[in-house]
Amino acid sequence: MVAKPRPVPTKPKPVKPTIKKPAPKPSPIETFKGQIVFAGFLEKEGARMTVFLSRGDDIFLVKGGDVIDGRFKIVEITKDYIKFMDTYTKELATILLGEG
Repeated sequence: MVAKPRPVPTKPKPVKPTIKKPAPKPSPIETFKGQIVFAGFLEKEGARMTVFLSRGDDIFLVKGGDVIDGRFKIVEITKDYIKFMDTYTKELATILLGEG
């Protein structure tokens, strides 16, 4: 009679736990940009362009250099975009006027 070989015990490979990192919070300027909706503009000859922006029930009439919420400064307004800056972090963001 032939002896059967004994099975060699194997250890299961250790499983590394997967740790999901929370999604990074958007920056304040990106949050602000996501809340703002372009509603229109008014252009008078010889005057700076006025832009109508809304956020919920709030409506803002702004010109270049104006600051919204004491933090977000309108840097540049064209017929194609509005560029604004977070005055705390100096981060810039742009809203394309065709996006709505």
